[in-house]
Amino acid sequence: MDTDSERQRIEHTLRTAGIDPTQPGFYSHPAFIELCAADPSCIELYGRWVDLRPRDAAYEARVREIVPRLCDIILSTLKADGWEGACVDAASMMIRMLERLGIWSYGILGSTTFIVEPEHIRCGFYRHDFQDFPMAVLGHAWLIAPPFRLVDPTVSQQCWGDDPVRHFLPGFIATEDVIDTTPDVSDVISWRMREYFASMDNYVWDEHLHLRLQPNLPVFGQHFPAVQYEDGHLQTRYVPINILLPGAPLELLNSDGYMGRPAIAIWRDLVAPAFGVKA
Repeated sequence: MDTDSERQRIEHTLRTAGIDPTQPGFYSHPAFIELCAADPSCIELYGRWVDLRPRDAAYEARVREIVPRLCDIILSTLKADGWEGACVDAASMMIRMLERLGIWSYGILGSTTFIVEPEHIRCGFYRHDFQDFPMAVLGHAWLIAPPFRLVDPTVSQQCWGDDPVRHFLPGFIATEDVIDTTPDVSDVISWRMREYFASMDNYVWDEHLHLRLQPNLPVFGQHFPAVQYEDGHLQTRYVPINILLPGAPLELLNSDGYMGRPAIAIWRDLVAPAFGVKA
């Protein structure tokens, strides 16, 4: 199906369900929630709509101006609050803030690998791994905000400790300059989990283990492809596994301030004034 036909099909599905697809954030509409309850894969319709909806030059210029500035505000706030490892929270609040600024985006939850060949560094956050602590979210979260194909506001604000890769990381990533790639097992599954499965299989290392554990990866990747981004010696590989959308309005995201400022406070005190909009 060509992209125009797919966009028209998605629009027809949404409008038939009573959903207005002209405003960002329609994933919170009760009818869309009902669609996803009946078929969880319907969440992908939002991501595809964001990717396929028509965009003019003025809109794209606005995205290019707003998204990096918002990344910088979010990152600076997380640093000031000492909040590390907040990729899911940051992505969720950023999606909601972008909606208020009239910008379409969606989140991705997946695996991310960081490679610095000259220093023999390879590490990452994997959707298929063992939890280091209870309730840990496996993998990494980032955004897509077309024309930006990769937006990672927290790449430098993870729990890196003394990991040498931190010396090669940008503060954040907001780029259109990525290359589609085909993920291999080492992009999706941590080494320790691969070792565990090998021990269960008479130490036969399965190079297709990622397809055993994530069988829908090739189909999902047709619409949400893995991408590679390079910055100096650093090579990063981002492999989408699931669509990530906020489960609450901005007012309720981190509302108790458990790890840092509530999202609505960041919006009211920092973001809205920076962009000259009503808080």
